[in-house]
Amino acid sequence: FCLLIELGSFSAVARYLSINQSTVSRRIASLEECLDLLLLKRNTRSFMITENGEKYYQFFKQQDNLFSTGIDNFRNYKQTDKITLRIAIPLGICNKIISPMLAQFLQENPQLTLHIFYQNQELDLIQENYDLAITRHIPKQQTVKIKKLYQSYLNLYCSPQYLQHYGQPNTLEELAKHLVVGGIQDDHDTVSFNTTAYKTEEQTIPLQFKARLLINSLEPALEIAQSGHAIIGGNDFIYTNELARGELVKLLPDYNFSLIELFLVRINARQHIMLDKLIGFLESCFHNNVVN
Repeated sequence: FCLLIELGSFSAVARYLSINQSTVSRRIASLEECLDLLLLKRNTRSFMITENGEKYYQFFKQQDNLFSTGIDNFRNYKQTDKITLRIAIPLGICNKIISPMLAQFLQENPQLTLHIFYQNQELDLIQENYDLAITRHIPKQQTVKIKKLYQSYLNLYCSPQYLQHYGQPNTLEELAKHLVVGGIQDDHDTVSFNTTAYKTEEQTIPLQFKARLLINSLEPALEIAQSGHAIIGGNDFIYTNELARGELVKLLPDYNFSLIELFLVRINARQHIMLDKLIGFLESCFHNNVVN
């Protein structure tokens, strides 16, 4: 009705809204019937707005302006008002890459408060009220957006003390005689490092043993390795300092073991400019710390 008054013809409104002219006419008639008022005086070529029509036009236009102002205010709210976001990330490589950068990110975005839960378990974003999560497998929920964030293969490491006690495995056959720590994925169904070694991405070699010690995070693996009685998985990025100090030794460097994948997961319904900014920050963390 407001467009009809402003554009001046039924045909112009129809073109503007990409609908039939007869539809415009029916909707105006329906509005008049609902109000039980004559808003327009029509003839075959034009119309004239009635006194009641003018009054209701001013009322409808005022409401339209109020609605538009409200939308603008909400847009401004999204950009400037304070917000708290709950996110979950796994320990290990994710913690190593993200945690050192978090404080600076918050200093640069004072309107944001983060509640971060470091964990390695199956998540229900809706049930547990998470805005965002990084997982090590594709979640079973269908109501989430998923984006692959990172992938890397594990290598094997041990301490010099381990080599003194148990010797160094130089082949996959010799490795089968050693205690190697395996991994359990977040869904508790997928066990890492017990089936396959990778010479290249195309060439896979079945392993002839299964790990007897399995953990759900790389975080405690270093402590286990430093005991001098086990071989652990990881990569050079995680153990940069330990390798430089000679506290760890890389084993079978020509092989990779177990593919690590990380997925960025968010609920479809949640929209906020700071959520988008947080996602961009997390992606930049991995982009700036590419680990092969």
